[in-house]
Amino acid sequence: MKVTPRNLECNKSLFIYVARNLLILITVVLVVWFLATSNIRISNTMNVIRGMPSGESQKKYCNVYNEIPSKEITDKFNAYTYKAPTGKIHKIFGYGLNDLISNTISKQGSWEGHILAPIDLMYKADPSLGLIDLGCNIGSFSMAAASRGVKVVSLDANLNNVRRLRHSVLTNGFEKHVTVVHNALLDKRETVYMKLINDNIGGSELSNKDVATTGTEVKSILINDLLEVIDFKRAIMKVDIQMREYFAFQHADLLFSKINITHVYMEWMAASYPKDKYQYEYLK
Repeated sequence: MKVTPRNLECNKSLFIYVARNLLILITVVLVVWFLATSNIRISNTMNVIRGMPSGESQKKYCNVYNEIPSKEITDKFNAYTYKAPTGKIHKIFGYGLNDLISNTISKQGSWEGHILAPIDLMYKADPSLGLIDLGCNIGSFSMAAASRGVKVVSLDANLNNVRRLRHSVLTNGFEKHVTVVHNALLDKRETVYMKLINDNIGGSELSNKDVATTGTEVKSILINDLLEVIDFKRAIMKVDIQMREYFAFQHADLLFSKINITHVYMEWMAASYPKDKYQYEYLK
């Protein structure tokens, strides 16, 4: 082919056109990347300003805990072998053997395995089921569900529990299955405090007064607020929030109207607290 000035001019124009569009594409990619990473930095900065750990993602009400715990934090966790009802073996992170649930898992491989087994059969029979684990502690129920591939929303008011469950989720590769939420559940949204019980972390209670010397601050939400983070339509609900069920269920109507809750598993302790007015009101 004979090269003419006209051919050269056309090739030059084509080169300029391609280079210009390639430059535009690169610019768009860089801008999108910058905005995405800036949003993460801004979000974490705002979380710190609000007094939230930088790993928490603020929905309108729910604090979704997405932090990757540092080695300085995880070195304080106790690792145990967790035997899920699926037959799979996982690693779960808890407390020392002076803690009731951690001690039981160390000896039996799970917590309340007699309840987990029939629930697992429900998951197996109906793959559309999710789990709403309210008062998840270190996550025995959540881990059992995730082992089956079930989607889980796990909530706890104790930051120490939340961090341990999050570490278990990351260690076992359950990030796509488990959403960890750091909030308390009550009948109103407010700031409350955890009163920690060292030999039974699951027995820790909420207080409206500042007990920062023995506990941590946490924001309370309503059960209905959990619709922000639930992306399934059918679910089993497990509830163990230390005699605050009566208050929490005052605002659960919307969630129950949107999500088909097939079963509710709840701790009942009426015999242990016969004079407790809250438990009495709840049972009534």
